[in-house]
Amino acid sequence: MTSPASAFTAHREPSGPLASPTKTTERRVPAQDRTSTSRRSPARDRVLSAAAQLFYDQGMTGTGVDTLSQAAHVSKRSLYQHFGSKQELEMAYLEARHQEWLDLYQARIEAADQESRADATASAATTAPTAARAWTPPASPAAAASPAAAASPAAAASPAAAASPAAAAATTGVMAVTDAYLDHARLAADFRGCGLLNAAAELPLGHPGRELVGRHKRQVQQILQEHLSGVLPAASARTTALHVSFLLEGAMSRAGLAADLELLEAVRSLAENVVTEALATQSAQSAAASTAAAPADAASVESPRRGRER
Repeated sequence: MTSPASAFTAHREPSGPLASPTKTTERRVPAQDRTSTSRRSPARDRVLSAAAQLFYDQGMTGTGVDTLSQAAHVSKRSLYQHFGSKQELEMAYLEARHQEWLDLYQARIEAADQESRADATASAATTAPTAARAWTPPASPAAAASPAAAASPAAAASPAAAASPAAAAATTGVMAVTDAYLDHARLAADFRGCGLLNAAAELPLGHPGRELVGRHKRQVQQILQEHLSGVLPAASARTTALHVSFLLEGAMSRAGLAADLELLEAVRSLAENVVTEALATQSAQSAAASTAAAPADAASVESPRRGRER
């Protein structure tokens, strides 16, 4: 299974500072005096790690630079050399959380791929001789075109059924997204909801941090939609992806409010049910369309035969 996650557009830091709760103005270090953020250093990593914990636990506006520097065991000067302002550190924190979720999602996809390949290998080794003995000749064109064959239970349960490999892969992809939400929540020592949504709630409309969080959520929905697009029509894939996305965000908010991971874990079966129902509806619609088309196909086969008899 190929991951549909695309590269996240890098965000450019605006020039306006975000005021610290302990200061009326925020210090900014000129770019030429700062350590390049493209070069990782132990001090930078410690600052970002401290920010990840403190911003999630206490909020961004509730965490001052003094607290950050003490938790990271760096001087304020060193902090500002790596991050030109507190807002720049906040943006780095949000981008890191986004990438952290993408990594968890990718790990789920890779694990599913490995399991699928192992199952396929085991299945091939077990069923190949049986499949060879069970071979039957293909049906004649006339039999394939008959209305009775199209409407039979065997025909309805054949390749077009919801349990097709493509449908199974789509469901696995959606479950990888759902499981990545659960994995991300379990990383928190004191779970209190989605760190990105919590941060966005602190920021005013139009703030670049809110824009970044919005792009992340839209990307999650797009990943869901791309998993479903191979087995559902475009409109249905979009609606189902939106439905699952709303389930995930709602469950994350409720579970975070109650600090109860069990509430979040319940969303997995809900999301799977939504996908299963969408696939079943599409399968039923396809079967109905095939059944409706079968009489017309049979009539077109009989018409030339009657002409020859006359």
